Amino acid sequence: EFSTYLWGNGGDYCEVVKDDSGAVTEYIITKEYTDLMVQTMEEYVGRVQYASPGVLTANFDFVVAAVSQGDTPLVGMMYSNCFAWAVDELNKNVVPNDPDARLGIYPTIGEGPYTGAWSYGVAAASDNQEAAYWLVRYLGSLETQTSVMKDAGQLATRSDVLADPSWHSEENEYPFGILVDYLSYILANEDYAAIIDNAYYFNSASAGKVTEMHMNTLSKGFSGELSPQACIDSLNQQMVDLVTRHDTIPISVEE
Repeated sequence: EFSTYLWGNGGDYCEVVKDDSGAVTEYIITKEYTDLMVQTMEEYVGRVQYASPGVLTANFDFVVAAVSQGDTPLVGMMYSNCFAWAVDELNKNVVPNDPDARLGIYPTIGEGPYTGAWSYGVAAASDNQEAAYWLVRYLGSLETQTSVMKDAGQLATRSDVLADPSWHSEENEYPFGILVDYLSYILANEDYAAIIDNAYYFNSASAGKVTEMHMNTLSKGFSGELSPQACIDSLNQQMVDLVTRHDTIPISVEE
């Protein structure tokens, strides 16, 4: 969530410097980005007071439960692959008593939403890499990805599945047509594509280590355990340490 707001504010955890070939040569924690991180944390803390108390200790599981019981009229942030799930639960729990209950989707503030999830892949240590490869091919097929979306309510990773006009049929328009329209709008945004192309998380070998630290340290800012400035100072210090130890690209801090 913090990444989404930070990108929407025009910042990132560091500037990713690339050469003419597109190869990453340096990470710089610029003063501008540090200031934007502090600003974003201040804004986030201000919004938390209007959110459910569970927001500090839970994420999409709590949020979907609250929405599907009709206990919240507005959610500041939700993974888009939870939308169909939330609609299905709302239809079961709320619509029988309130036929007009309905969910909608709006782009995040600044239109720089977080992207990414778990991925399919073949492990190098697999005892049967060929079988694993064909399993991944099956999971990524048009038929399976359509079923993943329609039957399981999760997002397909294939653009041809998202482009299927059947999502806009009367039967599928809510929630799938709404969801597809939102995704198509975001994925066609060239400014958003530039954000993702140059974001630290998607250009770094150390991101897996750093993101775990980010979740822990940023939560201390959300909860008030650390002030926004102290939270970001701690985050920057730990980021330099982790990137230095787990990456091949140098990192520096702009004073």
